[in-house]
Amino acid sequence: MKFLSTLLSEARGSINGATFSRNSSGAYIRSRVKPVNPNTPAQSAARALFATLSAGYKSLSQSDILTWEAARPNFPQQDKLGQTIELTAQQLYMKFNRNLQATGSNVIDVAPSPATVTTPSLGTVTVDNTQFSVAFTPDPLGANELLVISASRCVSAGVNFMGRSGMKQILVEPGTTASPSDIFDEYNAIYGGGTLQAGSKVFVSLKIIDRTTGISSDTIMDNYIVA
Repeated sequence: MKFLSTLLSEARGSINGATFSRNSSGAYIRSRVKPVNPNTPAQSAARALFATLSAGYKSLSQSDILTWEAARPNFPQQDKLGQTIELTAQQLYMKFNRNLQATGSNVIDVAPSPATVTTPSLGTVTVDNTQFSVAFTPDPLGANELLVISASRCVSAGVNFMGRSGMKQILVEPGTTASPSDIFDEYNAIYGGGTLQAGSKVFVSLKIIDRTTGISSDTIMDNYIVA
């Protein structure tokens, strides 16, 4: 948890189960716990992809690294406290190339220029134990637009919030694809056949990634009752 304090300008170390520290995004507090490593196949794959990108950044030429350094002020973001921060050059490289990597696109060595990527909208979503259809705009997608469709597992109808960790990427639709998208088979391949139970709730999110830069739109999300 990040924090702001008028009493402490710097705090590090652990006190009664709370650990104080600081990183490039500011000061934070976390519970002092013994790390665990479930090492699931998905986590192992994610670590391998992260390691590939980390090695990729270290292999960049100095001139390429300078483009990422220069691009830092062009892509500010807000932290959990609402403060505007700049990512490091390596974090920026990882951010855009992780988007490209996740969509099967080629990674880039040179930082992109700022660009606005269209935020998609959800249309009619039809979901039951025989179909899962997601309508979207823009319809069709632009030539360089990749639509990332993610969904949660089925949860109780009373659940009204789903965090990012509860969502899994289901399908990436390529540029020029027309709405709607059929994700039934892909959803069942990830969560298991027969999991779309009538009366349960499923969350669906969309975002668009520019396949040439890795720049992403905002993510939109909604939830639906399985018919």
